[in-house]
Amino acid sequence: MWQLKNQEAIVVECQVEKYSLSAHADKDQLRELVGKVQPRKLFLVHGKAEAREESSKSIHENYPSIDVVLPENGSVYPIKKWTGIAEGRPLSGDRILSEVSGFVRKMELKGPFHVQELAEIWFGTEAITPIAVKFFEWCLSLESQFFECRYDNLFYLRQII
Repeated sequence: MWQLKNQEAIVVECQVEKYSLSAHADKDQLRELVGKVQPRKLFLVHGKAEAREESSKSIHENYPSIDVVLPENGSVYPIKKWTGIAEGRPLSGDRILSEVSGFVRKMELKGPFHVQELAEIWFGTEAITPIAVKFFEWCLSLESQFFECRYDNLFYLRQII
């Protein structure tokens, strides 16, 4: 649950990870954190306008696929749920990983990826279930041509030879 001041609490569904970061992190440490997280969209909300603009430029130079937003105070930015590339098609293990890896390349998404993230690319945010994640994990265990699982239990896109 997330609640701002006296507003109604809302349920927030997200992936939470722990990063070691000082409360007094400088711009290089913050940029490094952004590189580790690799969000699709990043809202810079803290600091003076000039500092946020400088950070936005630096992030865009280092990570051009990240959409950096400098929101105006009080503005609302709706976040759309991802519908997935499967578009209701029946499951076919031989095609899924090929299409997901093609999508990752086309969209220039940076890894590494958790199994759930890859499953969401295929199934969509709303359709993701523990069974869907297990199915995707099973597909990844059968085929290593497109993604490689390393020691950290994350999946890395294989290079095209």
